[in-house]
Parts: sequence; structure tokens; C-alpha cells
Amino acid sequence: MSSHELRGALTEAGFQLNSAVLEVIVARYADAEFAIDF
Repeated sequence: MSSHELRGALTEAGFQLNSAVLEVIVARYADAEFAIDF
């Protein structure tokens, strides 16, 4: 999943995160191509 898709997925799951929190999650879990594996 791309980091861009993450916000939409979290919103659909009922989570509302501000940009700062989303940036921390991406910085922690995304790879060099900003993809996140679950």
C-alpha cells in the first residue's frame, strides 16, 4: 500500500489522523519507495 493510499484506508476504517501523526507512521513503517506492507 502506498503511503498516499494509507490516509484513505484509515479514514474508511474510522480513524481520523492529522497530517503530523500520519507523517510519523509513514516515517516509521514505509520503505524507501514510501510503500507500507501489512
